[in-house]
Amino acid sequence: MGLSLSVSQLHVQLKSHVAGQKALRGLFGIEHLELADGHSLALYGPSGSGKTTLLNHLAGLSSTPGSRVLWTKTLSGQTAWQQDVTQLQGSSIDRWRLQHTGLVFQQFQLFASMSALENVLTPYRFDHWRCPTSARQRAGQLLQEFGIVATAPTGKLSRGEQQRVALARALVREPDVILADEPTASLDPVTAAQVMDILLQKCRNQGLTLIVATHDAALAHRFDQALTLQQGQLVPLETA
Repeated sequence: MGLSLSVSQLHVQLKSHVAGQKALRGLFGIEHLELADGHSLALYGPSGSGKTTLLNHLAGLSSTPGSRVLWTKTLSGQTAWQQDVTQLQGSSIDRWRLQHTGLVFQQFQLFASMSALENVLTPYRFDHWRCPTSARQRAGQLLQEFGIVATAPTGKLSRGEQQRVALARALVREPDVILADEPTASLDPVTAAQVMDILLQKCRNQGLTLIVATHDAALAHRFDQALTLQQGQLVPLETA
């Protein structure tokens, strides 16, 4: 099962220069945000609206004093554990991300010299001397589902193919939460729909929590919940 999310008092400001003077500009302010475990959330908005910054805070890659980003694991209707990632630092937050999240970065963060299979298996390199056979089998299956040849050199893949490798890498350890930044941006509409079909179905079948940043309104409406960052506030995305 996935993790539920509770965010409060998350106010993010960016440094800027006005008339040669340093100043702070409010990017967004979130008083409260809730997402049930195993549910999907689309964060919609144009470039520069703060979607990536918000994802980084949810993953513990960034933090803002006074905010709370609380992830909760529930078993048999009871709280098993809770973690406010704003309270973790250094290796602790790295370990938490490795154990509980699958991340898809906008720039993919793949190793061009490795094969597609080797890239998908990189999350295991942090805590395994040798990758388990089951992990290699799961990685190969994911790549097959995404239409990627496991032995293909990653540096020679198209951008769209690399995006699918990044998605397979996020899923390979069967995390509690998937956080994806524009996971279909480099795909044509037909392929994007097919890839999102796979991602949504896998998360629903396994009860994973899925949060995706996107500028595609049609894609956003396929999620359990769709919110848009509008003038620094999260509001429901209107149905077209």
